[in-house]
Amino acid sequence: MNAPEPPPDEDGHPGHSLEALDVAARLNQEYISWDQLRTRRNLGYPAEEIWKYMSTFRRSSRRTCRIGSLRFSWNITPRMINSLHTLDMNHTAGSLLGHRLNRHSRHIYAVDSSMNEAISSAVLSGAMIQTAAAKKLLRERRAPKNPAETIVCNAYASLEMSREYKDREMSQEMLFDLNRTASGGESVLRNTDSPIPEEYSRDPSVEPMPFREIGKALADLGEFVADDSVHPLIRAFAAEYILFRIRPFESWNGITARSVASWLMSRSGYDVSTYLAISSILRARSAQYRLAFETSAAEGDDMTYAVGFCLSSMCEAMDSFLEDAERRAQENNEMLEGLSVNDLNPRQRTILADLARNPTGSTISEVAAKHQVSYQTARADLILLSQRRLVRKGSRDGHRDTYVYSAKTL
Repeated sequence: MNAPEPPPDEDGHPGHSLEALDVAARLNQEYISWDQLRTRRNLGYPAEEIWKYMSTFRRSSRRTCRIGSLRFSWNITPRMINSLHTLDMNHTAGSLLGHRLNRHSRHIYAVDSSMNEAISSAVLSGAMIQTAAAKKLLRERRAPKNPAETIVCNAYASLEMSREYKDREMSQEMLFDLNRTASGGESVLRNTDSPIPEEYSRDPSVEPMPFREIGKALADLGEFVADDSVHPLIRAFAAEYILFRIRPFESWNGITARSVASWLMSRSGYDVSTYLAISSILRARSAQYRLAFETSAAEGDDMTYAVGFCLSSMCEAMDSFLEDAERRAQENNEMLEGLSVNDLNPRQRTILADLARNPTGSTISEVAAKHQVSYQTARADLILLSQRRLVRKGSRDGHRDTYVYSAKTL
């Protein structure tokens, strides 16, 4: 994909055509970029003239912040207003989930979504690994055996750290901690204006600011994320974009930037973000992700494109989660219908439903890892279900027994 073309010089005044003004006002509702405008047909007026009108409208309503020597700006588009309204109405787990999932199922979903978020963030930053293999790695909590597994484990640790830090203020120390965790070793500030591209990365590629400005820029970023006059989700995704522009570290800036966005969402009370694998959407739309950030950079750090895309992705992640939760809840009810399971606790009912979905069965270790309980607890649950003739031992997986679903409805 070609890099977005920078817009023409905005100096001078546009013409005095009311019709051209109306066209510009309509196109600004979509907040199209110069790259999109210049390829539009049948505008009726030169694209350069319409762009000057559009730029005038945007300057009159935009907000700005200064980070280092750069000025960043953003507008709030109608689509962004709709996204913010949807996300604000569902900002807590309770408001989003209602009675869809029991407490244990919520915990399982939170863990699963966090894994998906970390794995997708790792893949965006260059990890070459399949999601199923990465999840198995994280659930078994084993040591990584290759670079891709190492990136996944480090991304997951960085994400978990960002949520543990939700009561802390933004500081350079916190950024170093997140990047050190993402790198699995040292965190080193960039000391060149020509950083080496990260291999296989699908992260946005934007020109970094001069490395001598990094310290001042990070201090300015701390002030920006503390500005309560800006909506917290705007701040979260703007911080992600700004960190791509600062590119403060020698490596793993993408994972660090997404962890900072997660930190700010958690800090601002958006605990629903725990259930949303936003990076899974960014990974699936990686070309659009890059284009949105690169368009923002091409148009003088107008962050509207980058922030708007991330807000839409968060809404899409929420829709995907709700659809999956509804489906799983319905499947669980159908699978357990006609069984005498009312005296089982929510975890045991969830384990039983999971085994009903998996004809090959699961080992005690696999059940313990998926449901985030100890080996002894998982073993006790499976023995109880076996005694109730709801599950039985299946074929052995090496030296380990597997348990398979065997219940019969009444």
